[in-house]
Amino acid sequence: ERAGGGWRGSEGRRSSGEPEEPRRRLRGDALGLAPDAQCAAGLRAVDVDDDDDGSSEASSSSGELQRAKAVVREASVTRQLPQGGGPVKGKGQGKGYHDFNALSLLRSGILHDRAETGVAFGSTPSTGWSSFTAQHARGRAHNALSTEVEYVLQCIASLCDQGRVSMNVFCSSQERCDLLAQELRVRMFTVINPVRAHYEAKARRLLEMRARVVLPVLPSGAEGEEFLLRILYADPSQAEASYAGHVGTFKIDVDCSLDKGTEKGQEYFFGTDAHLQQAQYRDSQLLLKVSW
Repeated sequence: ERAGGGWRGSEGRRSSGEPEEPRRRLRGDALGLAPDAQCAAGLRAVDVDDDDDGSSEASSSSGELQRAKAVVREASVTRQLPQGGGPVKGKGQGKGYHDFNALSLLRSGILHDRAETGVAFGSTPSTGWSSFTAQHARGRAHNALSTEVEYVLQCIASLCDQGRVSMNVFCSSQERCDLLAQELRVRMFTVINPVRAHYEAKARRLLEMRARVVLPVLPSGAEGEEFLLRILYADPSQAEASYAGHVGTFKIDVDCSLDKGTEKGQEYFFGTDAHLQQAQYRDSQLLLKVSW
């Protein structure tokens, strides 16, 4: 019996005359997941009682137990090893399902947010999380990027054999794009974003042909080229329809793609963000031109 509260009876249980103390305290948001992610991961509130001696029966009903088992089965996804080797299967707790909860999933390293990519938590460092630093984080990011770097280098070697001296790489995210560019520059490759240079060349050629091509009203001098460049960039599909017959396509070829939704060897428009929802448009900030 606890002092001061008297909220447990002589048998270690709450007296029937007292209002029941809420026991469902561990929720998905305690693990840092958004509400949608909680639903997607199938998390439910679970009983956490520090004073429970383990002799009582599990509080979950048989239906809840079945749902917990389903979560375990679905959460047993492959996890990537930090240093080589093949994938391993995530495993549940050896003491059975009665004591299994969201915290058990977290500790076993198999809890993941199915609402997003389905990627499991990373493996625990050999020295534990208490000594984890930014240097360790950079090392893990480097290891994760190594596969993409190797693929890009293979593409470069293949194009070298064809007499090419540059290629365009489309990345999956801005962060990955920055890391890849940094890694390639360390290897003495020249890495730039080719989109502006592409439109500058188109605008310059159109200005040279202004006697034969109908152009919008432009300011005089260098401002006219910049003005035309921005017009072309604002609506590449319209520029394609109006001027492709004179200066060639406004699409840019992707020689190497690190994005699942973008095929290598295909051409895409790279313009303002207003067009990104269209199938033939891609984000201009994620394109790299690698030269050697």
